[in-house]
This record gives sequence, C-alpha cells and structure tokens, in this order.
Amino acid sequence: MLSNEQLIKMYKMSMEDDFVQVADYTKYARVKFVERFLESTGQNAFDITQNTIKKYIKDLKREDGLEMNVDTKQNHLSAIKTFYNFLFSSDEPEVVAMRFHHLENGQVIPKSDPSIGIKSVNSTKMALATKTRKEGLTKAEADELLEIVRKTIISPSSTERVKFIATRDYAIFLMMFSIGLRISDVSNIKKTDMDLENKQLHVLIQKTTVPAVFPLSDILVAAIKEYNK
Repeated sequence: MLSNEQLIKMYKMSMEDDFVQVADYTKYARVKFVERFLESTGQNAFDITQNTIKKYIKDLKREDGLEMNVDTKQNHLSAIKTFYNFLFSSDEPEVVAMRFHHLENGQVIPKSDPSIGIKSVNSTKMALATKTRKEGLTKAEADELLEIVRKTIISPSSTERVKFIATRDYAIFLMMFSIGLRISDVSNIKKTDMDLENKQLHVLIQKTTVPAVFPLSDILVAAIKEYNK
C-alpha cells in the first residue's frame, strides 16, 4: 500500500505533466493544503470518508487559530477535490489497486471518491454573485463605444494629445472586444508579440499563464498600425 507521502508525490508529478497547465504557486498551495488535511486525519487517503472531509473544512482555522474566511476554505476544499480526482482517475497500477476493498473471500468492492458531492463552501456567496452579476456589453453597445472613440480621433477639435490617446484606446478596445482579452493581458503585450504580416498575436494569458495565439482581423491590424505610427 502506498503511503500518503507517496500519493502526494505522484499527485504533484501529475500537475507537472506537459498536458496540465497549472501555475507553480497553485501547485505549491494545493500540495500544502492536501498535506495539512491528511496529517490532521492520521489516515491513509483511501480510508477517509466524506464526513471526515466535511468536518475538516467546517472546523478549519488559520494557523494562528483565528477563523478562516470562506474563500480560503474553498481553496482548501478545491485542493482536496483535485487530489481525489487524481487518485480516482490515475492508471498507476498501485493506485488502481488501492481503489478497491479487498475482502477475505477474494472479492473486491470499488471504493467511492469521498470528495464527490460535497457542496462548495462559498456556494451561497457564489449564488449571490451570480444573481447580482451584470451582463457584459452587447454588440451594439460595443460598436457605439468604438464609434465614439473613432470620432474623437478624426474630430478637427481634438488636440494631438487627445487623438493619440483615442488612437491607443481604439486599438485596446477593439482588441479586447474582438479577441476577448482582459485588460491585464492587453497591457502586457509588446510589439514583438504581434506578427502583423501574418495577422497573429502571441500572448501569455495572465490568469492561467498559458501561451496562446490569436488571429488578428484586418480592422484590428489597421488600428494597431495606426497606433504604432
């Protein structure tokens, strides 16, 4: 039987797989949260029940003994869930063997993932956020905004400084609307990231740290070239 330390090591290695893009900080946090959980139970990961996980999350406190906020508790629960998702999907022979109860008569009964069905700690908060979340701009609203900025660029009454800022903003808004990038992604783009000849943008998505390539439309290429002048 594999120890918790061995299972955690395999879990960590699974996150470093080329096909799984997980930020280094996220990997570190997940491992630390899972280690803390397993140490508190004193049991092998495959012997832990759903009630054990629920009680752990409910009673979870900060290291200084103070109450832990809802979002941090949710991060701990998410780490535990991803850990068990690994355990119950891994094709490693030793892990697969541990997913069964081995009875004395030679029969085997599959164990169930104890993390499945546990509600999010912040489910109430998330429901409220979903209820109050505002809709994004409609296409008509986005077009109207772009038109206002474009008119500022060509207006005879606009100063050179205002025209420069409007030219920049037009390219930024157009890039966000047409590709769907966040402002944090756009603000980190360098000239070397843009291949205007082949109409491509190479960008590292800030939230996921995943590199991506996006096609650039003719109108966006024209806006970028105008700003580059």
